[in-house]
Amino acid sequence: MKLTQQAQTTASSDSTQANTAENTATTDNTTATTDETYTKSTDTTVANAAKQVETDNSAVQTAEKALEKAVDQVKADASTKDFDETTFTKDQTAEQTALSNLQSAENKLTQDQQTLETDLQDQKKIPSSSTPPTKAEPSSSGSSVASQLVKDTTTVNNFKSVSVSGMNTTLSGVETMSKQTATISTLLNSSTDLSSVISNAQGLSSAFGALESAQNTLKGYLDSSSATIGQLTNGSNAVVGVLDKAINQVDTALANLVTTDTQKTQAVTLAATGSSASSTTTDAINFLNALKTNLMAQKDAFYECA
Repeated sequence: MKLTQQAQTTASSDSTQANTAENTATTDNTTATTDETYTKSTDTTVANAAKQVETDNSAVQTAEKALEKAVDQVKADASTKDFDETTFTKDQTAEQTALSNLQSAENKLTQDQQTLETDLQDQKKIPSSSTPPTKAEPSSSGSSVASQLVKDTTTVNNFKSVSVSGMNTTLSGVETMSKQTATISTLLNSSTDLSSVISNAQGLSSAFGALESAQNTLKGYLDSSSATIGQLTNGSNAVVGVLDKAINQVDTALANLVTTDTQKTQAVTLAATGSSASSTTTDAINFLNALKTNLMAQKDAFYECA
């Protein structure tokens, strides 16, 4: 009976850990879906990079399904009436291998997605036409988004400072982190017009959703008297891994806003007076910088407290 209970506890914690990786896979799928349009780019370098991201995403989704199947098998082993320790150990080892495979596939996708973003920025540095841009006209929707971005930036900047002394991998520290992440997720989901300014707004939203899930998983370990060192370590590593994903999404959004081609730069200059276009872009950059500051502080706290 004791072995069965231990197996069920292990199966449960493994399932929670796998759930974090599976949430990241969902974020990856959203990112890849957004990038799919670039596979038809006339720029061969960009098109090939985008195709590699799609290939990576297929590998991630396949690995995610394999992990899900392995987790279900371990759960079945742990709950069967005629518990067999040898079978459970074998299947649990296979499950951990499946988890490792998924994490490796996710890392590969992240690297290739960053390559695609670099190629896209290089492409933008080449002026596509010498035709002067027209002056952008102010829009009520743009003003509304800009106003919301200013409020959201203030909200994030007013969060409790994330530091080693006051924000580490203690239960209270992670609880504060997860509350901040949940607030940011709400901000990202509350504006239907955000995608008009931030191209990967959906990817950002998914990334923060995955981060909140990982933080809640770690909270569960920290709040449990039976959690092992391995579970705490894996939980912390999972949070840091998803933090990297979220930071990558913010960097992508910033790159799309900050690095512009000649036409866009001219357009912003022409529209500088009386137009919401340039101010909205600036407000979006400020908001993204606030998000990145929060994410980097969380990541630094994990590393410095290790």
